[in-house]
Amino acid sequence: MSEVIVRERYLKNGKKVYEYCFELAHEGGKRRRRTKSGFATKHEARAAGRQAFITDLYNYGFSVNTVTSIKGLLTKSFNFAVDRNYIPASPAVNLVIPKNKQPDKPTRFKQHIFLEKDQVDKIFERFPKGTSSFIPLKIAYHTGMRPGEVFGLIWDDIDFVNKTITVNRQVQWYAGKRTEEKKRGLMEHRSQMDIGISVSQSINHIERLI
Repeated sequence: MSEVIVRERYLKNGKKVYEYCFELAHEGGKRRRRTKSGFATKHEARAAGRQAFITDLYNYGFSVNTVTSIKGLLTKSFNFAVDRNYIPASPAVNLVIPKNKQPDKPTRFKQHIFLEKDQVDKIFERFPKGTSSFIPLKIAYHTGMRPGEVFGLIWDDIDFVNKTITVNRQVQWYAGKRTEEKKRGLMEHRSQMDIGISVSQSINHIERLI
């Protein structure tokens, strides 16, 4: 989105109104513009132009979460500029996400990919009980935890009484040239999930062996 430009326009009866205009992304090598006129003041036209950008994102199929993130980024960026006296006031004030209206295009989504039962069975045939990968795979399969969250678990994170796992951290591997420093690091991260009887029994078995 380019800068919102406000221009004067005159109706057939001679009345002066204001129009906003801004460029959208190029499509097929051609510039696309969004304009609307009929506003009584420059301020109304400029505010409507900024709001139109947010509304267009929603109408083009972006999810509410995506539009909220973009709005938040704009708001924080402009507030940062105001704090450092780059601009006198934030142009992102009073932007509204149109949650209660039907978008012009269906909300975009990515199709989820699930492993079929026979695929899961083959994985556990390759890493059966007693192998080092069995417990991490079983926890991930039954809870949906990410690999980094599974490998970040410690005993204090597991509640055998209530059969829950609390994720307080995750392991991350930093890409790049290997150095003398450890590549593995722990990042704080918190959530909680239930674990089934089979997972609880498997972890209990490991605890007894230790």
